[in-house]
Amino acid sequence: MEELFEKHPWIESAMLAISQEVVKTVPRGLMFRVCLGASLSVLALAADAVVILGYLKKEETRVYGHALLAMIAASMTGQLLLVCIQNRRKPRELSMEMLKVLTGLKPVFDACAVSSGMKIEDHQMFDAKTELSIAKGIETVAENIGGCVLKTYVILRGSDRSGMAVASVLISALASGWASATLSYDFDTDPVRRKESPAFYGYVPDKKISRTKLLMCMALNSASLLLARSLSMSLLLLVKKIYFLMYMSGDMALYLLYKVAREDFHYWMPVDGVAGLLVSLLMRVGVKLVSDFTGLIHCRCPQEVGGLYWTVNMFLALLASFASAFVYHADTGEELELAAAEIEERAAWTLVGSLSGVWVRARFGY
Repeated sequence: MEELFEKHPWIESAMLAISQEVVKTVPRGLMFRVCLGASLSVLALAADAVVILGYLKKEETRVYGHALLAMIAASMTGQLLLVCIQNRRKPRELSMEMLKVLTGLKPVFDACAVSSGMKIEDHQMFDAKTELSIAKGIETVAENIGGCVLKTYVILRGSDRSGMAVASVLISALASGWASATLSYDFDTDPVRRKESPAFYGYVPDKKISRTKLLMCMALNSASLLLARSLSMSLLLLVKKIYFLMYMSGDMALYLLYKVAREDFHYWMPVDGVAGLLVSLLMRVGVKLVSDFTGLIHCRCPQEVGGLYWTVNMFLALLASFASAFVYHADTGEELELAAAEIEERAAWTLVGSLSGVWVRARFGY
């Protein structure tokens, strides 16, 4: 085949186009990923709704219910802004896309568009795969990450340790993990991207069984990292909230300074001027949070976090989990006033160690 391609280069392009059309006609893998992703998203939203109702019934947890509602509203607002930018020249399509966002079904339609190979239209700013990645990033940052940290904090604080509260955290982690895994998987298995950037794309193997194992390990890896990070951030919040603010702001400031020093702060989107700076700031912060809490493999792209920073950041995230457990038991703090919030040292270290072990096993399991 290589000799044939060298002699007749057009044959390679023709066979690639035919292969892509054949892949579109095979529904099993597509239906599995789309249905599972949609089910997890709907289930996570339903679980959050139940938890919010439970929070609003109690005076001490009412503020947390309002906070979760604000996170969901922020997620939908961000996605509405995205579809407005993407479809601003087509009012009819814009109204349909906004309806998809408000009903919570947009991730399903976006996944179908990506898997079917839908091309970018003249009125759109970016293709379906990029739109899906941005939309899932908005949902992950605004809703899933913040929600996991908040719900974990409430559980550890002792305000709500019901089975539904714990299940909601696990479902949100699984939904984020699956979104992260499928996003990286779709980008890496794109034949065009593999051909244009073979040094970056191509870690997903060609064998079907190996690909399935890899996808599951990627999802488990992202979910376990989100749980570990949520646990560590909650422990810092239980000790002193200033510890949490210092860690998050310091880590983010270091990353932004790193991008500025490399003259890589301006994001790749075609937006200039003051709006370009604002978009760049929002995107850089959002991508960093997604990378920190889910370990999205695609974030190692030079246009995003970067390979070296992404690799170092993953190990620092695990170290931060153990450091948070140490700080929690070394300094009880003035804000740890509730006896119900006290967690046995052995239990805290067991949780951190177990989640970190799952992360490492899933990371190197493929």
